[in-house]
Amino acid sequence: MSAATPATNNPALEAALKKLIEDITTAVKTFGQGIVTTGGGGTTEPDPIPKPSDTTTPTPPPPPQKPLEPGEILAHFKPNPDPMSWDVTKMTKSGWEGKWKIVDAKGNVAIHNISSEAMANEILNYIQFNYNKPSIPPTPTPATETSVAKNGVNVMATIKEGGQQQFEYKVERSTHSGKTRDSLYGEPKLNNNDAVNFAEFVYTRVDLSTKDQYVFKTLGGEHNDSNPKRGQCYCVGLEIEPGRPTIAYLAKETPKHPETPRFLNRMVQSGLELPDLNNKTFGLQVVGFVTPNKTYIVRCYIDLSVQDVAVEGLPPKPPNQWKLLFTAEDKGDWSGAPFLQNNGKVNGGQCMFIYGRVDNVKQQTATQAKFAGAVEIVPPTA
Repeated sequence: MSAATPATNNPALEAALKKLIEDITTAVKTFGQGIVTTGGGGTTEPDPIPKPSDTTTPTPPPPPQKPLEPGEILAHFKPNPDPMSWDVTKMTKSGWEGKWKIVDAKGNVAIHNISSEAMANEILNYIQFNYNKPSIPPTPTPATETSVAKNGVNVMATIKEGGQQQFEYKVERSTHSGKTRDSLYGEPKLNNNDAVNFAEFVYTRVDLSTKDQYVFKTLGGEHNDSNPKRGQCYCVGLEIEPGRPTIAYLAKETPKHPETPRFLNRMVQSGLELPDLNNKTFGLQVVGFVTPNKTYIVRCYIDLSVQDVAVEGLPPKPPNQWKLLFTAEDKGDWSGAPFLQNNGKVNGGQCMFIYGRVDNVKQQTATQAKFAGAVEIVPPTA
């Protein structure tokens, strides 16, 4: 997707979205931070107008004459002002049947009276894309030593001698809320590998029916409702939407499973542009480590050199054309303190050393994986 023009085949939609983002940009500059709400702010849907229109991009209210302070913004606009936390849901109040709205994680309305779910997703995607554009020059790949894992993968850090490792894995299919999910698990799934400085990697191919995230879930344990705190983790990887350029993805599952606020605006992106990676082969590697300042850094790398090669057709040795996609540092400003220990172990359970996941997989296809593994590393110094 271009930053200037949304990637759609509908000129009217493109014009409407362009106008919407211009209005939002003006409002953001005026308010200093956050995004204007056009939905009244609360969880209660507004009273319907006599004949709800098909307007898909309600015009935001005019900005105030003077900039608001951050506290005033939050008091004035109840929805979380970070649109990375917003989602699309159906309107339910009588008189709004068939309409859709955009809400934050607590159900506060940001935009309402949208004519279809597809249109609502178009609007939200465009808002999030423009909100999250890198505003700084591309960063160079961090200076780091590389080392070779026993399966041939070049790890973008120094493997710790005698450290924890896992190379046995499987892809397991399940269904959740009507969605087909494929999970990449280490064998055994739950174990005592509690290293917090480690790299996780795979070459894979997924075929999705609609947008979802392919991520490694790091520093977590079992993910279920019996002990939801064990499922806390970092979610690092990609958001893949068929027919659109793939984008980088970052979230933090906290304070308990399954609450997962997104932090795309915390990524320092390299400037690497990704193609549509749906039904393409790619390598994904995540390096995570604790810093001397007790923050947690993640670095996400990708290998785009084998997109048109089937996973089972990859050569005996991985291609290892790794490029930095983004870095991010949790300084305690990602919905709580950084994770400095494995959350499974901290909360009385075991750890998951290899855990990748993606939903909305086509039922007739299987997610493929090769060269997967995880190794304990020496924390990089640069």
